[in-house]
Amino acid sequence: MKRIRQVCIMVGAFAMCALLACGRDAGGPVPKQGVVFVCEHGGAKSVVAAALFNARASARKLPFKAESRGVVPDPRLAPAAVAGLRADGLSPDREVPLRVGRADVDGAKVVVAIDPLPPDLAKGARVETWDAIPPISVDYAASRDAMLPRIDALLDELARAHVGGPDLN
Repeated sequence: MKRIRQVCIMVGAFAMCALLACGRDAGGPVPKQGVVFVCEHGGAKSVVAAALFNARASARKLPFKAESRGVVPDPRLAPAAVAGLRADGLSPDREVPLRVGRADVDGAKVVVAIDPLPPDLAKGARVETWDAIPPISVDYAASRDAMLPRIDALLDELARAHVGGPDLN
């Protein structure tokens, strides 16, 4: 009986590890058709921007995918970002914020810096800076509404280039 309990514990632990691994992005680079949104902590503005971008790209049947990253990631997503996205019928692109790295920047078609990007990461990348995005924790709707026209303009630009225009990189 003791042996059975040990095996059950081991199988349960293995299953839990597998579930956790499947639910988390390993932090691989953003694909070349991708956009990476970067904010300071990777748990609010970039998460909301990526979710909005992905929803709008999908609705337009565009092949682009966005991911969120942070310069100094928080241990968890901001509750206001998660609640706001859920109220909009969306969900975050990840469970835990990830640190932006060189592979993310090099792999992305466009990097959108909602907060300042470290200069060493900005070198050689196409970086678009979005200033004056209100804090999610203060007013989710104002933040979302400030992002939407920029997201639509970025999708328009990416779509034009994808259809046969010049490469954006």
